[in-house]
Amino acid sequence: MEELNHTADELLRIKDWVLRNYHNDVYPLFINSQTVGAADGVFHFGIVRNIMAYIETCGAIHSGWAELDQRGDYDTKKVATSEKSIRFIVEFLSVIDKNYRENGKLFYNMYRHGSTHLLRPHRLKSRATGMIYSWWWYSGDRCTIHDKVEGFKRDDGVRVSHLELIKVPNQNVYLLPVSFPCLCADVEKAVGNFYDSLVGARRKGDLPPEQRRALTFIANGVVTRGDI
Repeated sequence: MEELNHTADELLRIKDWVLRNYHNDVYPLFINSQTVGAADGVFHFGIVRNIMAYIETCGAIHSGWAELDQRGDYDTKKVATSEKSIRFIVEFLSVIDKNYRENGKLFYNMYRHGSTHLLRPHRLKSRATGMIYSWWWYSGDRCTIHDKVEGFKRDDGVRVSHLELIKVPNQNVYLLPVSFPCLCADVEKAVGNFYDSLVGARRKGDLPPEQRRALTFIANGVVTRGDI
């Protein structure tokens, strides 16, 4: 595989293309979420499924691709990994909201595989404490008062914050609130900031070979080995 060495101007065009696709993939679902909600039995997890693709792509490029398989070829299964995605969340999204640093890994583990493979996020149980961590998906501001929170009395007026854990009274359960308006805007900003960092680094010299290799793989759609 011949590695591409994108110029800064090419990276700016890639940034524009990625963000235009982000708008097309995410915001129609977000707009729909403002008119059809949980009361209608619709939770809009398609939003987070689409968002995860952008987190994983940026994570793959940010950490780069250097892993070899048993044949000595670059291991295509290691282009994008959970560890790379979590690193991107912690490093780029925590600049926007510190809760991504504190609970970004929990958010990823809860929402990534459950929403993609089983239509809804996972509920997770701590092996150490037995505590249950459950999702709570809402449309609202980053910090707000909500009167309908799972496990709380109706009209209690519970303070909730995007990605800040809240303990359910008299239960071994924590809820992880996720505001999907905040999530949509935060990831868009983080993706833009990430590509800006690539452009800035490229203007100072070549990108590291691991990042060039990941960009090349993504740009070319290199064929991977699989059972067909």
